[in-house]
Amino acid sequence: MDCLTKARFLLLLILAYPFSNSFAQLSEKDEIRYVSTTLGYSTNSVILLGKTPNTKTFYSYIGFGKEIKSPLPGVNTYVTRGIVPYIEFSYPKRDEGSRRDIVSGFGISPLGYSFVKPFKYFDFETAIKSGLSLINKTFPTDKGRRLNYSFDIKLAIQRQLFSQTYLSLGYTFHHISNAQTGSENPGVDSNIFFFSIKQF
Repeated sequence: MDCLTKARFLLLLILAYPFSNSFAQLSEKDEIRYVSTTLGYSTNSVILLGKTPNTKTFYSYIGFGKEIKSPLPGVNTYVTRGIVPYIEFSYPKRDEGSRRDIVSGFGISPLGYSFVKPFKYFDFETAIKSGLSLINKTFPTDKGRRLNYSFDIKLAIQRQLFSQTYLSLGYTFHHISNAQTGSENPGVDSNIFFFSIKQF
């Protein structure tokens, strides 16, 4: 087991323990919590905040949510956090004449918020979350950083499959960059289309 795999496993245990304990006490505390698993892919990047073109992104996420008092009537609000066990970028490396390179890594999402509006046949969800990602080499240029920062904005349609299980399909705008901590900071903006299973 390499160091990145060990670190991913440790982060998952740290994040999952408080939530698994809360699931066991759910009936006593009457709290609504969930765990979700997400897989997504972006066929190309856009030039918006990030400046790296033609980037393909594979994204995975394990998230945990807890319902909180909503500031919006008729909208269920959750505070979220999670782990990104694997993320991969295939991009043109401008240091080497735009030769395509592939990097991978893992990350955490320490804080996020999800807003769910129920309708008759489906729920509409919007969400935002922050993150940190450790990439296996400097990215996306040799003057970038291995440690990068990210934020996501998500739009999704959610439908109940079983009594406590929901399927979501949607879009995430994913930005990652070193936040000016490297000599260069091109960043990447990915258009990620995803599906997610959520278990309450």
